[in-house]
Amino acid sequence: MGTFNHGPSEQVVCTPPGLIRAVQSKLEVVFSWDAAATKENSVTGSDACFTEQTNALEQDWSGRGTIWCNPPYKLGGKFAAKACREWYRNGADSALLVLASVGSIWWADSVDRYAHVLFLRPRVTFVGHDQPFMKDLAIVYYGRLPVGYECWNWHG
Repeated sequence: MGTFNHGPSEQVVCTPPGLIRAVQSKLEVVFSWDAAATKENSVTGSDACFTEQTNALEQDWSGRGTIWCNPPYKLGGKFAAKACREWYRNGADSALLVLASVGSIWWADSVDRYAHVLFLRPRVTFVGHDQPFMKDLAIVYYGRLPVGYECWNWHG
């Protein structure tokens, strides 16, 4: 694979293991379920994942431990709304890697005032790519941390 182009964005990308380790350390969690994966790229390294076929948006997230989710970015708003509902209704904590779309309606409806947000720097280079993703990303965490915003250098 090469660099990202400026056409339709690639929707299936693997999260770098270093980012997963850094997020788990920062949030003091261990991801036990992946809400948007294939069997080959699940961060849990097991069958503990929702795939496109099992559709996380239609599943109950409670009782699965801390959930990781790197959703297709075109569905980021739907996944944020789902994660927000699952936390506030069922206590299912989750961390999502999404576009930092602070001006969008979905951000206002499901992130602002509801989640602990880590704006990532430097930009993320996904597995199989040689250049960082061209847009700013954030970790949106629904869980025991206070609601608010933080700029985070995930490389330490």
